[in-house]
Amino acid sequence: MKAVYSAGRANDSIECDDVSEGESGLYLQDASGNNIGYIPYDSLLRVEPTDER
Repeated sequence: MKAVYSAGRANDSIECDDVSEGESGLYLQDASGNNIGYIPYDSLLRVEPTDER
């Protein structure tokens, strides 16, 4: 999946395998469950699936 967020004047994204909700944002995890990123809710635009064929 891909988490899309606002980065100033542009949008950016982080590829991840899972997300978990924190008090103030989303924690992004890889396939092993390791945290690979964090996006505060006020910067989060959307989480969208990726095509993994």
